[in-house]
This record gives sequence, structure tokens and C-alpha cells, in this order.
Amino acid sequence: MEKPYIVFLTEYEHGLGSLEPVYKIFEKDADVDATLISCRQPLNLERETRGLCGENFKLGPILVDRKPDVLVLFRNWWGPENDVGRMARSLNIPVVMIDHGMIMVVGPIRQAYRSSIFPATVGCLWSQLHLNMFRRVNSNDKLVVTGNPLYDQMIDYASPEIDVPDEFALLLTQRAQQGILGKSAEALNKIIPVVVKTHPTDDHKPYYRERFRVFDDYQAMLPLLYKAKIVIACLSSAWIPALFWEKPIFIHHDYSYYDENDLKFNEFKSNYSHIFNFKQDNVWNNDVIDNAIRPNKKHFEIFGHIPDGKNAERVAGVINDYIER
Repeated sequence: MEKPYIVFLTEYEHGLGSLEPVYKIFEKDADVDATLISCRQPLNLERETRGLCGENFKLGPILVDRKPDVLVLFRNWWGPENDVGRMARSLNIPVVMIDHGMIMVVGPIRQAYRSSIFPATVGCLWSQLHLNMFRRVNSNDKLVVTGNPLYDQMIDYASPEIDVPDEFALLLTQRAQQGILGKSAEALNKIIPVVVKTHPTDDHKPYYRERFRVFDDYQAMLPLLYKAKIVIACLSSAWIPALFWEKPIFIHHDYSYYDENDLKFNEFKSNYSHIFNFKQDNVWNNDVIDNAIRPNKKHFEIFGHIPDGKNAERVAGVINDYIER
């Protein structure tokens, strides 16, 4: 009898941060075969495969060793992952999704795609808040709070060396609202050096590279958050680890953007004004920085679940529920 076979797939490199810790659990299991594929667009022209390699079974746009018992995805709704997921479900292969980001505000346009997690069979979410927000647009699908496996390494974290100033502000970019973030960062840079971690799909990377020290590698995210003095961003899943390390977070908000997309930003601001510094202007001085609201580890738990280093184990448990051994 063949061993159970699990295929992990992510379209974007930053998905590896969430998938790798779970893959490594099964990689060490002598009773399971596993493959991890990083597949970029255009379909299947660039791919990196770890673990069991093979091309005997076609699963949408990718080839794997044999028919998987379980497929694990990161960005379940789009691109190659969606194509592979749909093929898997047509073949009665269970699909486990580790959500690529966390819902902060709900709007009928912005979150419409989350009304179904298809082709996923079950979704693994980052926190109880994540589940509560998800349920506002999705009342039917199977969702489980596991925590993000990326966060397991934050326990007793030892940051690798990274080329940054001794003291700096970290800017986390987004696909939208580049105007408000860029202007604020330029003003802040006159007081404290600004280092930038760009969003994987940010179209404005040349703008930031002309003005700041820029990182776009997903592996730089945790070291940058760990070493930064403050973090500036819009609403973003990326700053959640900064809560664990008790870094002041300045959330920039452009009401016109949220109003246009019918997003309930005021609800978020009202609920969490004791955790974050909300900012609409570009005025910076030492007083603003030194007297900023500072979060704590209890605040991290609201967004990032229990910091016990067992998120990957919980996701592995979900996967095991679909494996016959």
C-alpha cells in the first residue's frame, strides 16, 4: 500500500512562510510522502519543487508524482492555485487552504470573493477575530482557527543579520494608497531612517527604491519587524508580528479609499484605538514617535492567536483529518 501523499502549492514566494513549517512536519514523517511546489505565473514556467519529485500525474497546470490524498494551498482564489484546486476537487481530492491574509474590515466589494472558499474543502485561519470577520461574509464553509504557521518561529526568536540602520522606521507598502504612505514616509525619513518592505504585488516598487532602503524578499519580513523602532502601514496582515514584539504601529488611513470600497474602517478604528496609532497626516516629530501607543502580547493574540509555537501542528492536524493511514 502506498503512503499517503500530500502536495503543497503556493503561487507567490511569500506563501512559503506559511506552508513550509507544515510541509516540514510531514517531510519528517516516514509514513507520508510530501511535495512542496512554488509555482509562479505564467503557469508552470518557473517552479521550485521540494520533497518527492515526479511527473506521473497531471493536476491542472502542474505535474506531481501521483494522485495526492490532500492538496494544501495558500492563495486559494486565484491563478495556478485555483486551477489546481478546482482540478483536485473534480477528482475528489480534499483541499486545505491556509489563508493568505487576514480580514480587517468587511465590505461587499472587497470581501465578496470570501463568500465561498471553493475550491478549498476547509480553511485554516489566523485567529478567532479572523473567523468572526470571515463569518460576516461566509456562513457555510468549514473554517478552523489554527494560527499562521509563519508565527511559530517568533517564539524565542533569533533574528538573522540584516543590513539596516541601528534605529529605523519600517514602512509596509500595499497595492493601494501609495500616495498617503509615500508622502508620510518621505516626511518621516527626515527624522529617522525609513526602511521599506514592499507588498509582493506592489506596482510602485521603483518609487520606493529611488528614495529608501527597500526589501522585497519575504524572508526579510520578520527580521525587519523585529528590529524596527516603529511600523507605518495601512491596514495589513503584515504588521501582526509587530504586536508580539510590542512595536508602535501607525496605521495610515485615507477615508476616501475606504468609502469608495464601502469598507467599515471606522468600526476597526473604534474597536482598536487602544492598540494602534491612527494617522491621516504627514506630520512627524520626536514627540509623536516617543509617545506613541505601544501594543502588547495580549493584543497580538487578538490578531495572531495563541503564541505557543504550535500553529503548524494545528494545520497538520487538519490535514491529517483527511488522510487514511
